Amino acid sequence: MRVTATGNVGIGTAGAPNSSAILQLDAIDKAFYLPRVQLLTPSDTTTVLSPQAGMVVFNTNTSMGVGLYIYDGNYWLKAAAPTPPVQMPYMVLAYKYTAPPAAPYTKLPTAATTPYYLLFDTKIIDEDCPGVGGSPCAGSAYDQTTGIYTVKTAGLYQFNFTVGASTVGSGNNLVYRIIRKTVSNAPVTTTQVAYGSSLSTQLFPPDGSSVGATFVAGGTVTYTDYMGVGDQISTNIGGVGSVYGDMTSLSVYRYR
Repeated sequence: MRVTATGNVGIGTAGAPNSSAILQLDAIDKAFYLPRVQLLTPSDTTTVLSPQAGMVVFNTNTSMGVGLYIYDGNYWLKAAAPTPPVQMPYMVLAYKYTAPPAAPYTKLPTAATTPYYLLFDTKIIDEDCPGVGGSPCAGSAYDQTTGIYTVKTAGLYQFNFTVGASTVGSGNNLVYRIIRKTVSNAPVTTTQVAYGSSLSTQLFPPDGSSVGATFVAGGTVTYTDYMGVGDQISTNIGGVGSVYGDMTSLSVYRYR
């Protein structure tokens, strides 16, 4: 122990304690062991008799909450753990399907149980491909030839799959799914992680007549989860009818 002429105390210090410190503790293999007390309530002034603002203890009373407490002059306040930063989703990719200029666009399978993998062909935004619009670039996480999105950066992701379709009559069922293939952990698994369905309804022209009326179905499914590097997401649809361009899209958000 070192004590200076001005009253600065140093324990474990190699030299004189800091002149601004009344007490300086130095150690590379020891900790500061606070007094252990059992506080009765936040307003307890008897366990530590006549506590003064700024006093610190380690409370062992489980009913009040074990931990570090600081007296503010009126109450013993538990020192809170730091709040982790709030993660926000940022769009890293969005593609839409652009139907051919002539009907019937892309025909769906005749059975809802038969998956049809839609290939999105028009870029809205892609963090791997600078600029807005156009086609996928060679370095994109989304492969237009297979319809598979492969994760490059591990993290929390959200996938939104929106589908719009016309049908040949009312009551036809349109289904849409998000499929996850987990590659980052053994064994490799492929699982349907989100599913939606929509019965088609008749849409009349603004004038209310039946001339030009169509039957439409669609909806959106969302999947949010932690994804490892190499994990894959694909989408498929089924039902009766034709997919609408511009109304069918895939968007990917990564939290950071």
